[in-house]
Formats: sequence, structure tokens, C-alpha cells
Amino acid sequence: MTVSPDGSEIALIARGEVFVMSTRTGATRRVTSTPTLERYVSWSPDGRSLAYASERNGTWDIVEARLTRDADTGLSGAVPVEERILVGTAEDEFSPVYAPDGGRIAYFRNRTELRVRHRGRNFGDRPARKRVQFLL
Repeated sequence: MTVSPDGSEIALIARGEVFVMSTRTGATRRVTSTPTLERYVSWSPDGRSLAYASERNGTWDIVEARLTRDADTGLSGAVPVEERILVGTAEDEFSPVYAPDGGRIAYFRNRTELRVRHRGRNFGDRPARKRVQFLL
């Protein structure tokens, strides 16, 4: 579960799907409806997009759902929401987190390698500059 940058919405995973709830009204909207699972939801800094890991095509990918109309102020009441795959490889990608400027997204590949991808541009992704070690 994660709170939007302005505190107006909460994104959460329930029954393997992404939901967004308004903290003001309690209105809840189902963002995803897939036969597979979603996990690890994260808000963009502007609060207009969510990134999450989605188990599609046999591997876990990083997917983004975003508002499509400028007039929409939150995901809990928006229709439609556009969904696109940000990172889709033969590897498993998990735990997306937006950079503070929203221009990049960090995530784990195969749960052990931290990677950073430029969002919205086709620059590909790169390993993080500093080596990160984890105790599993």
C-alpha cells in the first residue's frame, strides 16, 4: 500500500489487482483486471501514474497506468486510464520506484540486480552505478 504524493489517494494490491482509493470520499476504483497477478505498486511524483510489477507473458514486467486527460485529478475517479509496459523482458522485474523528478524508474531485475530506466524515452535501462548487495 502506498499514499499518493498529495495524500489524496491510496494505491494498494488486493487479490492480485491494483486498486486506488480516495482518502477524502472512500471511493475505490479497480485499476487492473487481469487473469495474472500485480504487485509492488508505486506512485509517480506528480501523482498521475502508478507503476507496478505484473506477471504477464510468463514473466514479471514493470507496467505503468496513467491518467489520459488533463482534467482528471486522481486515479480513483478517472476513466480511462492508459496502461503500458515500461520494462518487459524475458527476465523478472520487480519493485518499481520513480525518481523524484519522475524521469526515471528504478527496479530490481531477478530480485538481485538494481536497474534504472529512463521513463518515456527509448534509452533502455542500465545497471545502477553503485553495486548493491543484499542479504537474502
